[in-house]
Amino acid sequence: MPPSMSLTSVASLALLALLAATAECDGECEDTHMVQVFGRKLNSSRLGSCRPDDQVRWPCETPGVNSLALQVVNSDRGSMSCAGDNIATIRALNIDTGDYANICELPQGICVNACGIDPTSNLAFCASRPGDENLLRIDCDFTGKLVELADKSAAGTLSSFTPVQGDVCFYGLLADTFQGAFDVAGNFWFLQSTARVFRITSATLGMLSGASTPTQPPTPPIPGAVPNQDEFLISANVGNVADIVAIESDFEGTTQEYLVGCFRDSTPNAPKVWVQQVSGVTDPNSPPLPIELTITSGGNPQGSAGATWSFQNRIFCAYNNAGQGVYEPLLSTAQIMGIQGGRRVGSVAVAFRSPSDPTASNDGMNCITAVPPFPPFPSTSSTTTAVGASDGDPHIHTLDGEHYLLLSQGSFSFWHYSGVDAEVQSKKVPVDFEVFAHYSGHSSYTKGLLLVDRSGASAQASHQIMELTAEDCRWRAKTPDGSWQLVDKPVLLANSEDEDEMTAFNVARSKGQKMHVEFMMKSGAGSFKKIGTLYATCKPHHHMNMKMAMFSQDDVHLVKGQVGPHGHETGRGYRSDHLPAASLLETTGQKLRRDQDFLTKKDWTELGGSASAKAYLKQVDEEGIALLQSQSCSKEAEVASRATCSKFLGNPATPQETFRGPWTTFQETFQDCIFDVCTGGGEA
Repeated sequence: MPPSMSLTSVASLALLALLAATAECDGECEDTHMVQVFGRKLNSSRLGSCRPDDQVRWPCETPGVNSLALQVVNSDRGSMSCAGDNIATIRALNIDTGDYANICELPQGICVNACGIDPTSNLAFCASRPGDENLLRIDCDFTGKLVELADKSAAGTLSSFTPVQGDVCFYGLLADTFQGAFDVAGNFWFLQSTARVFRITSATLGMLSGASTPTQPPTPPIPGAVPNQDEFLISANVGNVADIVAIESDFEGTTQEYLVGCFRDSTPNAPKVWVQQVSGVTDPNSPPLPIELTITSGGNPQGSAGATWSFQNRIFCAYNNAGQGVYEPLLSTAQIMGIQGGRRVGSVAVAFRSPSDPTASNDGMNCITAVPPFPPFPSTSSTTTAVGASDGDPHIHTLDGEHYLLLSQGSFSFWHYSGVDAEVQSKKVPVDFEVFAHYSGHSSYTKGLLLVDRSGASAQASHQIMELTAEDCRWRAKTPDGSWQLVDKPVLLANSEDEDEMTAFNVARSKGQKMHVEFMMKSGAGSFKKIGTLYATCKPHHHMNMKMAMFSQDDVHLVKGQVGPHGHETGRGYRSDHLPAASLLETTGQKLRRDQDFLTKKDWTELGGSASAKAYLKQVDEEGIALLQSQSCSKEAEVASRATCSKFLGNPATPQETFRGPWTTFQETFQDCIFDVCTGGGEA
């Protein structure tokens, strides 16, 4: 801009340009309003209204779609400047061919980088550049196209998908950056220059409001987004790291949060992985030394890794150069050998996971809690995540991939973890966590959850207990005096024996899922290690769904209960050929079980629950046979149910197609919907 023109003048010109365009069109123009900002024209009719009610969430709850590895690519690839005709597109990787298909197109004139999807809200954010350096929300509305997106992704035909038109909203100033990522708690981390790490907390992000034009100086910046505000100083050069992810890992012995990026060092010419611990920092000016791990086996990728993804704490780096592809750093193989030049140095192995076409002016983003689309770790790995869940009537999904419909009511052992010791120095305590679920009514809806920590060396050890029912959908914890108190904010509830806190429930906040509970145990040096996380969604006076995510695949064999690995065993099923809904069961591939081996004979209070919850569950329990045993479903009703599900999920072209990998759960979800609607459900 000319030296005599102030930033305030630019803002005024932008507003006048918008008003003038509006006046000329008199409300009749389509997609022609333009706003002049920093010499670039932004299409104002493609800028979202930015009201909270108009936020478009990324479909991270839709199986198949949520596992897409995405790149945001700017068409202007020549320099750090942003041309007025730049078009940023969001593209999805075909892991078989390495092609990237355009699925969403942002308004012309906007350049973005440092992108990520907040796992607590499923909102997607980027940093806009250059000149206006704003935090930017990007909205891509896939309503009615989710099934097409999943189908074409599974079939490898995403190139024929017609991209949706995206919108943007500006949230405020931040330091210039091109490396950013969200952690599982919804904090946004990003790098600036070569020696600073910044964090915009989830709480701060939740209080920000969007606007249709960029925020400009001297407007105050976003708290935590400029120097001297909630930053960590790093002693090593990170300028070659083009993208980062935020993960939790115990590769150093205790579970910590790290920022990780892949790069190629010029001196010596070698591929490396940069790792920076950001948890447990007491002095921001003296954080743990960064780690540089030289890749010594599994591949020798060349050039820059411009897009990096994390799926369930697994890291995938897409190298921009032709023929390099996607590599996964295996942090469990990391060996730290010493300190050199203000950083810890060592080695790490990688594994090639898929081809990836060359890209530039790009950045990676994805749903970080979703199932990875890439091949799994070898069986010796210790950081793969596994998930078990219950939803609907309920439909049970086990940790080893089984899927069945429960045909019973009562209190069941949903998840039981034991057979390992918590350890502090020479002291060991046997771990014993159990989650009970109570299913009520003829439809066997989930009405109650009871979390019991029996860990301890003696039968007299005090138990830590939490409870959630569909009566009011509020977590409660049992106090030492036997009373119950509400748990409505994050807290660590530790089970103690001899005053040592060996195990705990860590209650944390999730925007979309209220509160989630992490199961923790002491290990090695005495810090807590996460075993798994229980997520629950609850509709008051109706029912709840829950999901248990294991932190390590190596711990799955220690799990018993409904979601534990069943080894595809036989003899636990229930004959369905005599039921009125038999044809529907066959069509949707439903298995039935009564799970009598997981049914407990104790009542709710004997398990450790409250008397008030016991009374509520007794009230909602129903006498008689399960609804499924008396509910029929005609072919006409089945067709109508499919139409209802398609209305919300889309219309799969080949409903009988068997999806591979993570898309299997998408097909199961669609069939679950048909079954539930046809046997008594409907639109809410």
